[in-house]
Amino acid sequence: MTDDYEWAGPNANIAKVLDKYCYGASRPPFALMLDGAWGCGKTWFIKRFFEKKKKTAYQTVNWA
Repeated sequence: MTDDYEWAGPNANIAKVLDKYCYGASRPPFALMLDGAWGCGKTWFIKRFFEKKKKTAYQTVNWA
């Protein structure tokens, strides 16, 4: 999990939660859902989040 977020505003908190969910030390017992109106940028956000992860040192997940 990284602490260097390039996100600003309300997306910074979403990025932190998504980072912890995907790359945290333990597997969470729940799912995440992004909710918003059609066209507000949910898919854009998810795609952008993982593009940024690929550009940085992409971390392997240890779900043990």
